[in-house]
Amino acid sequence: MGVDLDMNLSRNSPAENFTSRALSLTIRPALSQIAKQRQEGTIDQEGFESQVEQVKREELNPMGLSLLVRELADGRTRFLVKADGTGAVYDLIDCGGN
Repeated sequence: MGVDLDMNLSRNSPAENFTSRALSLTIRPALSQIAKQRQEGTIDQEGFESQVEQVKREELNPMGLSLLVRELADGRTRFLVKADGTGAVYDLIDCGGN
């Protein structure tokens, strides 16, 4: 349940297209699941942070990407995936809410 900011893949380089596909296939579902587990109470805040750090370390950092996590006032969690070198936003993932 995310919003893909990378609307026109045809204008991107092959490396950027690969990154966008990898995010859609692996990272987006993983982060969505982690946020859902926290919202349902099956993991606590510490478990949430630990799992998010694991995704960053194992999946995003090797691709030169960073992750910003924002807790929104309405209860949603927003994940913003950015390229370390350019600051380009690859993906915006909104999870949860009331």
